[in-house]
Amino acid sequence: MMTMLPASESQATSANRNPPQRYLLLGCCLLACLLADPIWAKGQAQERLLKAAFVYNFAKFTQWPTSSFSDGEASLNLCLIGQDGLNGDLRRLDGRLVKGRTLRVKALDGNTLPDSCHMAYIARSEGSGLARQLAGRPVLSISQISHFSRSGGIIELYRRNGKIRFRINRSAAQRAGLSISSRLLKLADVVGG
Repeated sequence: MMTMLPASESQATSANRNPPQRYLLLGCCLLACLLADPIWAKGQAQERLLKAAFVYNFAKFTQWPTSSFSDGEASLNLCLIGQDGLNGDLRRLDGRLVKGRTLRVKALDGNTLPDSCHMAYIARSEGSGLARQLAGRPVLSISQISHFSRSGGIIELYRRNGKIRFRINRSAAQRAGLSISSRLLKLADVVGG
């Protein structure tokens, strides 16, 4: 003998056996988010490595005054000021050769830049005011801070249309006594002359 359930109980029992489509859709969305997160993280890691490669190449295409080095074998020093996601990838550059000089990467405490720094990566945490403090010193300043090149910094890394790009403030480089290769300038958005 078959018993009849009231309509509300019948619908509830049916819902337990066959979950509504919205729950299935929600489950698929959650699964997609979980799978996409490692892909997103991998993309972020690749972007940081690409930016570190840009910084390395900036060094290769920049000429410092000979007075910036104690002798022909002195290292080329990249100083890291502040913290952001790029610092770890920039540290990987330590020990590489640039024009016969060993590249040394040094993390600094505070905003004081020693005279031994030839390049300075300024993290987003520091703001663009430090670029003005470096004006006129033979230091290639690099940052991802928005409008860094317009604030007196030399090279600004940024994204446009999903690609990593860079701006070079040519006037700031000249004031610092640095000569940037025309090959690098052709690839950049040049500001300041």
